[in-house]
Amino acid sequence: MNDQLVSLQGVCFNKLSAKCWYAIIDEANFFISKEWRFWLLSNGSLTKQLRSLGNTDISIKLLSQKYQRPLLSERRAFRNSVYGASFVREVFLCDAHLPIVFARTVCPRHYRNGIWREIQQLGDRSLGDWLFGNQYAVRTNVELARLSSNCFYLKGQPPGELSLWGRRSTFNIRNSSILVTEVFLPNFEVIKSQANK
Repeated sequence: MNDQLVSLQGVCFNKLSAKCWYAIIDEANFFISKEWRFWLLSNGSLTKQLRSLGNTDISIKLLSQKYQRPLLSERRAFRNSVYGASFVREVFLCDAHLPIVFARTVCPRHYRNGIWREIQQLGDRSLGDWLFGNQYAVRTNVELARLSSNCFYLKGQPPGELSLWGRRSTFNIRNSSILVTEVFLPNFEVIKSQANK
């Protein structure tokens, strides 16, 4: 599987190549507005942060979880140490059933302690709640992407000069690592602006 297409219930992300992800060396790498710094650069659980918006009812909608070969850019994020199938989980974080964030977690199966087994059991529960409740989890290698309108397709969304913020991080848990990618969908802007009123 290459990086040309990730498809899920009305959202298609393509061209998620390594070239669109940039490591956070300092904030000068991007022009990040003050309101976005909180969401992109915070070290805490995104699910917990979304719940802090106020009148939000955050739920997790499981889209898929299966064994598959990671995307080329994901293998590169693991320094090409991942071969063969990994456990991949894709979800929407929703506000009152309205998708506001797409999240994709890649868990290599070759780690002996098999944390992918625990993630496999999450179902519609939050990865963030599990991850940040684990005292051994350490976030590293935060990267950001500004996905332009030619990098994704949203069902029902007219084409235009829309762009989405994405971030991905490696989490080291003892001798294992997982890669978590989060893409903020257009509905997130609506929720965020309503909360700021």
